[in-house]
Order: sequence, then structure tokens, then C-alpha cells
Amino acid sequence: MRPLARLLIALLLNLAGGAWASAQGVCTVELGGELAGVSDPAIAAPLLLARMLQLIEPAYPVLRRGEAPMGGVAERLAGDPMALARTELAIEYLHQRRYLPAGWSVAGHSHEAWRTMLGDFLHPYRAPLPGLSPPEAGAAGMLVDATRVLAVAAEAVRPAAVLAFDGELRPTLSVMVWNWTSYPRLIVHRPKGEPAGATLDEAIAATLAAMGNCALRLHYYLAAPEQLAFRFFLRQGASTLRLLAVDSAANGAASALLPLDFDSAAAMAVIAFEAPQLSGVERYSAAVLGPSPLWTDVLQAVFSSKRNISIGEAFTLLALP
Repeated sequence: MRPLARLLIALLLNLAGGAWASAQGVCTVELGGELAGVSDPAIAAPLLLARMLQLIEPAYPVLRRGEAPMGGVAERLAGDPMALARTELAIEYLHQRRYLPAGWSVAGHSHEAWRTMLGDFLHPYRAPLPGLSPPEAGAAGMLVDATRVLAVAAEAVRPAAVLAFDGELRPTLSVMVWNWTSYPRLIVHRPKGEPAGATLDEAIAATLAAMGNCALRLHYYLAAPEQLAFRFFLRQGASTLRLLAVDSAANGAASALLPLDFDSAAAMAVIAFEAPQLSGVERYSAAVLGPSPLWTDVLQAVFSSKRNISIGEAFTLLALP
């Protein structure tokens, strides 16, 4: 990040002093970067909320198309085409995933609308909304709100990883089981081409860290032999893999083609990132359709794996909100 942007973030946080700013938040740099040159709360709201969603809900599928509520954006940002483009992208992103309150627009934004946005953001995780900054704190206070609300979400989510490595400890499968969310799905990460560590424990720790971010911290895992790990998700000859969303530099173009279904013969290439549709994609979300994996395959994968998940924890991690 540029020094000027860092200075802006520090200034915003200092201006946002007070009791309401004392709680610890997460991703201050990542969220603060969205506010470079932004002081209007109505513009800050979609920029912050879209980045929060991208951090805590990777590869979130598009739920609807259609025209997003752009009223008032062009008028407020007429002299800043870059900020206008960023804001319109953020509003479209939120609209497509149903994360904007009904009837919301930049022109009609209010502090109460911001409270509704953050409450709706936490609702899928059954997490309470923390105390928010007063309206007079402006965009600086909204940044603090965003970091604190994201911290609450980060504590509430329940990600678990299913991993596989080759003989040289290169990751060959990095899948996050993501159930405690408004859209349960698998989030599949592109395996790195180099060994992840000198020992299996080191490789697991490095892979979990690479799968996370400032909000998502993965702890629970199951590391199984490669073929068993694949069978943990797919039942050969019977399962269909549905590609739901991708995270890449070409998100817009790729998302227009989704969802896509792959039969069991093609699904292995998708999981291994060998399908041409995944060129340049770093991670994607997917669902498995059809019969569940055989219990014998699941049990074999579980008892042949290195894991830190107990039976009781497995029920918690696999639960739906």
C-alpha cells in the first residue's frame, strides 16, 4: 500500500477516537485502503461492506442479475472517475449477492441504513451486532465499525480444511468446507506447486495460512491421502460438481458463465484446477450434487488421515445456521 494511504488510515483511526473505538477489529489495512480519498459516508458504506464480504465469504456466488441501485453515485463522484468506477463495482457486487437493504441507494443513505447493513451482514452467522460509532464520526467511524463487525464474523464462522499432499509435501488438494454461512459451499484453492514444508506438520500449517486471510483463520483440518481425500467429496460415477463462483482477476467475465456443472469424469480435473475454465483462477466455490459419498470412503478417509477434529467438533463444523 502507498505511504499516503497508510497515513490516511492512521489519521482516520486517530480521528475516530472514543470509547466506541477501543474494541479490537481485524483487517484495518485491507478495509482502510477502500477509503483512500473517501470521506462521504454514503460512498464509504458500499466500499467497506463489499470488501468485508469478499474477505469473510470468498467466492460468493451471484444470486441475481439485473440493474443495481446506482442513484446518487454519479452526482457525488462526478469529479473522480476512479472512485466512481470502484463504487459502482462495489454496489453491483453487493446487489448481486443480496447484501443491500431493500430500497437502499447512495442518495438515500443514512446511519440507520449502515446499522442495517452491518446487522444483515452478521445475521447468517447468528452473531450479535457490536456497538457502533456515532453518526458524527463519519467515514472514520464507519471504518472502525467495519473492522469490529468483521472481527465478530471471524469469531463466528466455522471453516474446516480437507488437505492432501504428494510425496514431496506439495499440496495437491486444498478445500475449505464452508457450512456456517448463508450459502453453504466448498471453497477450493489452487494448490501451490512447491513443497509447503519440511515436515507434514509444517506443510499443513503453511497451507492453512495460505488458505486464510486477515479475517479467515483456519485451524481445523483433515489431511488424507490424495485419492481418499477426493472420494471424501465425490462418489465416482454418480456425483456432479457445480462450479458456483470464482475469485480471479477476470471475475466479471467468468461469473457471467456460472454456474457450470461437471459430471464425475470431468469433476476431478476441476478439483485439480486442470479444467480450461479455471485458467487464472486462484480459488472457486462449488457444490456437489447427487448421492453422498459412500460411508466406507468417508470412514477410510477419516481414519487414514492426520486430523485435529474430534467427532463432536465435526458435528459443529458441519452444522448449518
